[in-house]
Amino acid sequence: MKKFLFAYPLLLAALLLSSCGKKETSRTPVELTGPEGLSCEIAGRKLNRTKFLIVPGRYTMGFSAPGYRSEYRHVTVPAGKKFTYKCDLAPVRSSVLIRSTPAGAAVTMNGRSMGLTPLVIRDLPAGEYSAELSMKGYAKIPVAWKVTSERPVAVSGVLDSNQGKLRVTSSPSRARVIVDGSEVGETPCVIERSEGKYVIRLERAGCNPEERNVSIVSRREARLHVKLGQKPGAIQVTSEPVGAEIFIGGVKRGASPCKLEALEPGEYTLKFVYPGFDPAEKTVRVLAGVTDKIHVNMLKSTGSVVFNIAPAGVEVFLNDNSLGITRSVVPGADATKDFRVDNLMPGTYTVTMFHSLGDPQRQSFTFKVRKNQNLTLKSRTMWIADCEITYQNGTRERGFLRESNSAYVTFSPEPGIQFRVDRSKIKKLVMLKGAKK
Repeated sequence: MKKFLFAYPLLLAALLLSSCGKKETSRTPVELTGPEGLSCEIAGRKLNRTKFLIVPGRYTMGFSAPGYRSEYRHVTVPAGKKFTYKCDLAPVRSSVLIRSTPAGAAVTMNGRSMGLTPLVIRDLPAGEYSAELSMKGYAKIPVAWKVTSERPVAVSGVLDSNQGKLRVTSSPSRARVIVDGSEVGETPCVIERSEGKYVIRLERAGCNPEERNVSIVSRREARLHVKLGQKPGAIQVTSEPVGAEIFIGGVKRGASPCKLEALEPGEYTLKFVYPGFDPAEKTVRVLAGVTDKIHVNMLKSTGSVVFNIAPAGVEVFLNDNSLGITRSVVPGADATKDFRVDNLMPGTYTVTMFHSLGDPQRQSFTFKVRKNQNLTLKSRTMWIADCEITYQNGTRERGFLRESNSAYVTFSPEPGIQFRVDRSKIKKLVMLKGAKK
């Protein structure tokens, strides 16, 4: 009896499955859907296909697929039309323990930083995985593992040191050493780094910075010597007066204020030249990479003169150079505006006054200017006939009209002489054209 009961399920499966007997009309077509590689087990027999015929009824079926948890389920197959059964299996998930020698290596998966060893990564679905272990001073290494079940996986890797050395010197020494943007010390120094390529930058006050691309090889020491060129210096120059021309070694370099650039370190003598001032010199020591500032006050070597000439309308010359024509302070007034002449070199000068109605027409006077002297000369008046009187007896006389009213006029026929003339004696009084401007 026991043997019969044991053999009964196998016999039943053989009768039900389409692959084990003749096709019967009472059987139902079954199609299983689910993960790739899905297989089914019925009554202890594994079916590696998802489509089959079976007698309607209730069955205990076992389902499995690579990377998924196996399950037994009770499935009722109805009679009649095609029966489709969806089998959603839970994926297999596990964890991995990653170790390294030495510990503390950075773990990177698919470009993502996961942490430092020893490291546990949980909830990994079934599949193949790889990671990269890295540590400063060591060569990077890969590790790989597979998740096929829920059993935890352990992987490990041994890191090999890839440290190399670079001995850096410079001329002059004590230059700052910067490796890939980070300062590491001053020359001379020894840099220890992992094997690879680096940018070495050297900086020193007063010198031009220098950069070198170097390769450091594991377990080897390389040498790098860099000669730093001195930076040019500069001089910021100002002067009083502004605009003085600046010469170095007889060559004009600009006019103040200005900045003299690209000067090699050393001593320079600057010469300042400006009209009306004594030339000045200044010696400056230019340091590498430094901008010095100097200011020079130049001594005035010229003088000036101020003088007044009356009346208006007189043309004035200084050493045959026209200064213009005298003009009234206000229209119609006797007072005239002053002449001022600056930047006169020391020496003797002649002022000439001219007017066609003057007596005489041309008059001159001289003055002497000393260095840095400001002269004010006494006022000068040129006698000019500005009117013509016709007397009752018909005679005419030209002169200068000093005063005029309804009763009389004050008349000057020549320099130093003046008198009154009653209006009753005057037939006609005419002002001469060109007497005043």
